[in-house]
Amino acid sequence: MKQDELFLTVNWCKEDIFEIFEKKGIPLSQTNFLKLKELGGAKTLLERTVEDGWEVLDIIVDLYKDEFIYDFVIIEHKSIPYVLSYDVLNDYCEKELGCDIGEFFFRGNTWDNRERLI
Repeated sequence: MKQDELFLTVNWCKEDIFEIFEKKGIPLSQTNFLKLKELGGAKTLLERTVEDGWEVLDIIVDLYKDEFIYDFVIIEHKSIPYVLSYDVLNDYCEKELGCDIGEFFFRGNTWDNRERLI
């Protein structure tokens, strides 16, 4: 994965774990730190982060939805050019082509400001 395609990396350090241990009254020792790793604490945290992350990401995107830039695109359908908003293009993909908008672009369809979307 290219660095510019990476959205987020989360790192949990020993001091983070020790902060939780301290709150719970667990001795801050290397033995307890390794025990948590052995018991699968890191794997569980990663799995929960991924699972819960989808819900949190959905909430965050909704929160900032009005801040995103929605370009208009030009498509050609039956030799007639149409100027569409992203939402209308999404509906077009669903109803006319039987796919979602992501599939439409992954099929090799692209747009360029100087050319029609084909």
